[in-house]
Amino acid sequence: MTRPMTWDEFAAVLADVLSRLPTGTLLKLHEVRQPVGGDYAQIWQNPGRLYVELAGNIGRVPDRRLSGQQQERLRAAGWLPLDDDPDQFWRMELDWPATTAQYRGLAEHIVAGFRDVLRLGSPNYLAYQATVGTQGGSRPLPLPELGLEMIRIEYFARLGLTDVPERPKGLLRRSRIGSSNVDEALHTDGVWRPTDTLEWADIGEIDDELRPLDIEAAEQVVRWWRTLAARAAEEEKLPPGTPRMRLAAAVDGVRDATGTAVLPTARLHEAERPAVVAYLREAPLVAVAWGYDEDPFDPDRVQVVPLNMRTDGEWVWSESLAYFADRYGVPPEPDFLRHMAQRQYRLSEVDQERLDRAVALIRRG
Repeated sequence: MTRPMTWDEFAAVLADVLSRLPTGTLLKLHEVRQPVGGDYAQIWQNPGRLYVELAGNIGRVPDRRLSGQQQERLRAAGWLPLDDDPDQFWRMELDWPATTAQYRGLAEHIVAGFRDVLRLGSPNYLAYQATVGTQGGSRPLPLPELGLEMIRIEYFARLGLTDVPERPKGLLRRSRIGSSNVDEALHTDGVWRPTDTLEWADIGEIDDELRPLDIEAAEQVVRWWRTLAARAAEEEKLPPGTPRMRLAAAVDGVRDATGTAVLPTARLHEAERPAVVAYLREAPLVAVAWGYDEDPFDPDRVQVVPLNMRTDGEWVWSESLAYFADRYGVPPEPDFLRHMAQRQYRLSEVDQERLDRAVALIRRG
C-alpha cells in the first residue's frame, strides 16, 4: 500500500514541477470531493511570468464559501484579492524563470493556502488537470510526478435539429477522476450545476444530439452564456423608468363553453395590416424553432404556426404574431403596435449587443 504524501513532500514535488512547466501551461489543482465549486489553485505560465490563483467565493457552492477570517488569513499570508474584492480569486505572481528558492517559496504558499486556510487535510485529497497551449489550441499535459489523480474533462454541446455547436441549447461537461464522474450543465445564469442529462444520454434517453467539444470551443460557449447572464443582470438593475427590451405577449384566445378557441375581437385596420405582418415576419431572427404549432382557431390546420423568435432591438416576439395578424387580422398588444407605428413600420439593423440581450430576455422567459 502506497504511503500517503505529506504536505512538505508535495511542496517539494510542486516546486520542481513549477520550474519545468512549458510556456503556455495551465495547471489546475482541485479537491477531489468537490472538483467544481470547491477549493482549487490555478497556475499558468506565460513568457516571463508565472501566475497563481487561489479559489475565492465566486463560483463556490454556498456551503463552501470562505469566511471573513479565512480571507484575512489569505491576505496576511501574502495573497491579494483581484480588484481588492475578497470574494474574487486570490492571486500571486512570480517572474519567470525564477530561482529554485523562489519556486519552493511559491509552492509553499500554495500548500499553506490549501492546508492552513482552506483546511484541506492532505495533498492526497487533490487531483489535477493540466494543458499546454499549441498553435492548434491546447493539449493535455500529463504530470504523473505530482503523484495525484488526473482530472479528465469532456465537454458536450446539446443540439436540437436547428442548433449549431457555437450556439447550443445546452452545454454539459463530465469530469472524470479515476473511476468517478461528476456531470454538470451550464445554466442560464452562467453557473455550472449538477445534472443527470449525460447519464440519461448514456442509456439513449435523450433525443438531442450531444456533440463533443474541445476545451477552446467550450470556453467560447461559456463566455457567450455568461455575457448573456451579465446583460440580463444589468437589465434587472436598471432604474425605474429606464427603457428596457420587452417581450411581446402571445395571442391569447379564450375558449367558449365547448372548449373551442375564440378569436380576440380586436382587429387590425386593413390599411396597416400588410405593414404590420411584414414587420413581424421580417425582423432579425433571435432563435430558430424547429417545427410549427397548430392553429388553435382552426383545428383542421395543424403544424402551420411558426415559432421562431424575432427582435427589432427593442421588442422581442414570436413569429406566431405574424401568422395571426396575416390570417385573421389579430393585432399584437397595443404598446407593441404603437411602437411599430411610431417607427413607421420600418426595421433597422440590430447590433450583436442587442441580439444578445434579446436571447437573454427569452431565456429569462
